[in-house]
Amino acid sequence: MSFKPLVFALSLSLLSACSQETPTADSTPEETPAAETAVEKTESPDPAIPGAQSFAENGVTAEIANWEQVQEFVQKQKGKVVVVDLWSTWCEPCIKEFPHLVELQKKYPEKVVCVSYNMNYDGSKDSPPNPIKRS
Repeated sequence: MSFKPLVFALSLSLLSACSQETPTADSTPEETPAAETAVEKTESPDPAIPGAQSFAENGVTAEIANWEQVQEFVQKQKGKVVVVDLWSTWCEPCIKEFPHLVELQKKYPEKVVCVSYNMNYDGSKDSPPNPIKRS
């Protein structure tokens, strides 16, 4: 069964998170994304998921990835607690919860990875995900 692409939102600290494992002689080294500072909205940072489309705004990086890419990313987070948040724009508690997940990620970047999936995005290039505007 194929899943529609989902928005994969991560804080910038997630991009700098890396495994604490020491590579062995028979393992191949993996590229670790470099730590990034705040980026302008027009700049597209390198995605944490290879092949994902990435954009940043207000210190949060969002990535568009298919379900297989997301599963692969989660499996690579060995030794960390992974919080998976499925949310929607119509879900007020989901929207209220998001800043707390970003705070959790920033507080424990070596131990926790928080990922959020926007269930409203259909994956089409004609309707890119829109950031939530608070009034």
